[in-house]
Amino acid sequence: MNIQEIIQTAAMEADNLANTLQHDAPETAVYVLNELDEVAACISFTDLLSIDAGAKLTGAARYLRQTFPRFSLGHESADNLAHAAASLAARAAGASL
Repeated sequence: MNIQEIIQTAAMEADNLANTLQHDAPETAVYVLNELDEVAACISFTDLLSIDAGAKLTGAARYLRQTFPRFSLGHESADNLAHAAASLAARAAGASL
């Protein structure tokens, strides 16, 4: 994934989850949507690194899996977020070489 795809994934998953989470799990909605909104607001690789976006994406994915163990949309979103976090980590590792 390139940087724009990582940012777009956060924005897309926030949109996908907003109504479901706010209706079914308001506390989860606040945490997950805040994390994803912060990542989606980034405009560059430097921005992503400065907010520790990898940790935010990974944390949101983990929280979704734990909160919704049998909810397929939650797992699909969690997988997408984990993939974005892994892509960001790979880019960060490559940049530090």
